[in-house]
Amino acid sequence: MSTPDVQPNDDEIAALLADLDRTAPAPDRVFLDSLREQSLAAFQSAAIPAHLQTPRTRTMNSFSFRWIAAIAAILVVGVVFAAWVIRTQPVDPIDLAPEEKFVLANKLT
Repeated sequence: MSTPDVQPNDDEIAALLADLDRTAPAPDRVFLDSLREQSLAAFQSAAIPAHLQTPRTRTMNSFSFRWIAAIAAILVVGVVFAAWVIRTQPVDPIDLAPEEKFVLANKLT
């Protein structure tokens, strides 16, 4: 990429912009107003009517409630399953007699 030999300074750029502002035509208010009306009509025709829109907050609240209910159901099933597993495990004979837990304590010394 080639760079110009002379870089313009801020004064030259300001003078160029001021000259462009002086020679620029004044904005046509009639054209701008018609353009504004056309764009407003296009936006209004593309917008969904308020009675057809679904309220976002209600949808999000019911969606959150469904997730909370699903998590609670999973927790309940997990607790019931854990209780069933604990009850169906065979009982260890050592757990039945905790007072005889250290039977070998006298022989170790």
